[in-house]
Amino acid sequence: MNELFSEVLRKRAYLAKATAAALVFWLAQLAFQLYVAGAPFNAAVARSLAFSAATLVGLAFLAGPLAITAPRFAWLVRHRRALGVAGFIFGVAHWQFVTAKYFSYNAAVLAELNPLRNPLVFGLLALLFLLPAFLTSVDWAMRKLGGKWKLAQRTAYAGFIVLVLHFSFQNPAQLATLPGVLLLAVTMAAMVLMLLVFARRVAAGRSGKGVFVGIALALAGILLLAAMLAR
Repeated sequence: MNELFSEVLRKRAYLAKATAAALVFWLAQLAFQLYVAGAPFNAAVARSLAFSAATLVGLAFLAGPLAITAPRFAWLVRHRRALGVAGFIFGVAHWQFVTAKYFSYNAAVLAELNPLRNPLVFGLLALLFLLPAFLTSVDWAMRKLGGKWKLAQRTAYAGFIVLVLHFSFQNPAQLATLPGVLLLAVTMAAMVLMLLVFARRVAAGRSGKGVFVGIALALAGILLLAAMLAR
């Protein structure tokens, strides 16, 4: 544990800057909802947290494939973990806010477990899939877990797909707004570039089970987004 605290202290300047940047991004989203979209306060907070969470998670997934396909963006990889962690925290905040303000923490809201009828199920599943990546997002966890660290991180790919399902079914009309268009652009770019990178690995003979799973998930994400945009 001392190693973990030492790591946090060593990176405190970067963590402070990353936290500030994430808060500015969220405040910009909140300002849009309040002053441009004219949403009521509770709706503005819920939507701004949701868009911030999903967009930052999408950027985290976009960073790696973008750096591989366009090396001038390699600097983004340094911030991938910070983007993912911030996105997850905003996602938890969104879930907490919605369940508190709209459902008063009533567990009955999950009585309907069909996610097509209750998109909140997709939201909760996305957080659960992203949780292992969040908990293992520090160098200390990488050293402790060894080779198992990548397995924990890979659960985030499933979380990303479920996240797409959540925002596709929860409030599709909001995806036509500026934050929604930004989210869709980031998500589609991440999915397409992920598919391209995985396909290149197959062509180069460096494919494994994880690569084919990645291809399947990326294709599923692209098809989901295409189906949603076609509605």
